[in-house]
Amino acid sequence: FLIGGYAGGWIDAAAMGTVRLTRLDLQPAGARLGAGIVVALPQSACPVAEVTRVAGWLADESSGQCGPCVNGLAAVADELDGMWRGSAEPHSLERVTRWCQLSAGRGACSHPDGTAGFVTSALKIFAADFLDHAQYGPCDACDRSPVLSTPVAVAAAV
Repeated sequence: FLIGGYAGGWIDAAAMGTVRLTRLDLQPAGARLGAGIVVALPQSACPVAEVTRVAGWLADESSGQCGPCVNGLAAVADELDGMWRGSAEPHSLERVTRWCQLSAGRGACSHPDGTAGFVTSALKIFAADFLDHAQYGPCDACDRSPVLSTPVAVAAAV
């Protein structure tokens, strides 16, 4: 489940029965209530494709005024794209995690914080999927219609 939208975080479905949707209860699970959005990602969707697409869109949404957005989020999005395509280097997962940690709390606004939380929680919840993509490339589910919407995805579907 994605809790709080793109500035929130991912929670494993098994934990959803034990976590209340409060700011205090979500924090140890690595999520924030944010915009109050809850999205259940269907099993038919590819979490790597979804996260990679949204992270790329979030990186493009930077106002270009600070290093964490200009350099950090773009690097994270590029590395995720390489993992999704199967052209990642051996330490891509660790590199993305480190870049997210370096970006959070250092921007001129909270945009890098939200993006870093979104990506970091996805890497934790969907670790096996990211490793599989990094080694073998896109899966059959990658070509399905996106579940998580962005203005780019909506325009492409119209």
